Amino acid sequence: MFSVCLLGVLVLMILQRLLNYGSTFMIGLIVTKILLAIGIIGVVGGLVMLGMERTGRRNGSRRIICGRNLLIASADSQKVLFKHCLLVNLYLKRR
Repeated sequence: MFSVCLLGVLVLMILQRLLNYGSTFMIGLIVTKILLAIGIIGVVGGLVMLGMERTGRRNGSRRIICGRNLLIASADSQKVLFKHCLLVNLYLKRR
């Protein structure tokens, strides 16, 4: 779980660098939209996996990528990206 969160922090650092410069700003916005879509897919996938684990069709007791972990990581990334999008939107409105 820690390595998934660390990967998310590294992706956000790269995204911040893309958004800092005018020449790569649009690329940063596109990457943000792609990450939001991946996060939504992760939340849906986590819910499906969690449902399968609860009904007994999948054993997630000793797996790193189980429904609960995927759901938590995806929901947290969605929360951070949503806040990031709000800040970028406020920044653009002030210009």
